[in-house]
Amino acid sequence: MQQFEKLKDLVISKLDGESDLSWGDICDVLNLDLNPHELRKRSYGIKAYDDYLKSKTINQMPDDIQRDIEEKIIELKKEKVKLNDLRTQVNKSVREQARYEDLLELLRSEIRNLSDKKPLESKIESKRHPWVVSSNSLTNTIYRNECVLALSDLHYGINIDNSWNKYNSDIAKNRMNYIVDKTIKYGKLHECNICHIIITGDLVNNNIHLTSRLSNRESIAKQTAGVSELISEAIARLAAEFSYVTLNLCDGNHDRIYPNKSDNDYNDSFIHIIREFIKLRCININNLIIQENKHGSELIELNVCGKKIIGLHGDKIPAKSTIPRLTTMFGKIDYIIRGHVHNSSQDSFGDSKLITVSSFSGMDEYAKHLGLNSKPSQKILILSTENDDDCIYDIDLSKIRC
Repeated sequence: MQQFEKLKDLVISKLDGESDLSWGDICDVLNLDLNPHELRKRSYGIKAYDDYLKSKTINQMPDDIQRDIEEKIIELKKEKVKLNDLRTQVNKSVREQARYEDLLELLRSEIRNLSDKKPLESKIESKRHPWVVSSNSLTNTIYRNECVLALSDLHYGINIDNSWNKYNSDIAKNRMNYIVDKTIKYGKLHECNICHIIITGDLVNNNIHLTSRLSNRESIAKQTAGVSELISEAIARLAAEFSYVTLNLCDGNHDRIYPNKSDNDYNDSFIHIIREFIKLRCININNLIIQENKHGSELIELNVCGKKIIGLHGDKIPAKSTIPRLTTMFGKIDYIIRGHVHNSSQDSFGDSKLITVSSFSGMDEYAKHLGLNSKPSQKILILSTENDDDCIYDIDLSKIRC
């Protein structure tokens, strides 16, 4: 009898989805001389008989006790549903984590292959100037000009081919080479010795929307490795021309790890993987400083020529509210650099300037359906310690194709 009670409890738990034991496991636990498929068939009869006995017992009880039992059964069923939902969520998280770890391993393999085939390193000695004290103290200077390369919305991995724009990973390389050429040109023109790279999110296209999935040519692993290599090679070229290069990254909505926004917390972003990839690829570039974000992955804060710059993607704060909200957080801000809207613009409020960088990738299918056409472009800023004047170059990338 005791053996039957154990059997009953195990098979009912299995049928109700509360047990992870297989039918073969139950046979082994109870030492049953039964085929697992035969046990599964018999279990339905055991459960039906158990349900009959329970209902018969309950029907013989007074009405008030029956109602109380029925209410308890309903509560138990509700809790069971909650438990099943929790189990489903946990299993989903385990699967997502497994995919995430697979991605990390793929990226490690990509880095090893790239480092063997094409090592990146400083090609010339760091050109130290009298006003530079050390690589960790870029603010202790006399007069100087500094260059800011503002990049946004690279959407690496997307494939665009319409009447207004063509873009893919090959064109992305051509566009990056073009804007690096321009940065070197204008940096030399203004006698800049330091170049700050600010990238304000949406580095990969990812699979967060249906249109993204339809337009993607590469997997997210390939996208993440590809954009990391694209940035690393750009850094190597700039580091060969400037005394120091700093890299500043924040994430955008396309950089989140899980497609469903509610499944992500503030640290679930591919930006962390991209940052680590670049660190490993550029480990031998001794005049590169990769800045850590003090305020999380969504905000950049840096000082250029004594001027405070805040960088963000721009998907969470409306443009009209950006300056008032951020100045309440950071005090006086000289420049706010954002992206997201795929249009180039400039605005000001008080002492702050809001610079919106257009997209690196250009007009895609989503924008085409909405009738929103904008040229792909990025920006280069020249700032000075001598005065508050600035020089902003809007670099048109629309003609840069294969």
